[in-house]
Amino acid sequence: MKIEEEIFRKETINLDRLIPYGFVKEKSLYVYKSLFMNGKLEAEIIIDSKGKIKGNITDTVSKEEYLPIRIESSIGAFV
Repeated sequence: MKIEEEIFRKETINLDRLIPYGFVKEKSLYVYKSLFMNGKLEAEIIIDSKGKIKGNITDTVSKEEYLPIRIESSIGAFV
């Protein structure tokens, strides 16, 4: 199971509340971005019009995807 599915599995998406929360509509997608870990990482959550959720974590220095978030057995502050 992807981490997005685990985090949001008990949630119901209300598309009408996404923009007031801080999502931006880009064509048929709702996109939310937020920095964390003192700006070292950026989370991006994308929700399509059917409520399907996709996420990504990016290292803000290297601009590359932060892959340890995808490894189920990873531990530590940055995971």
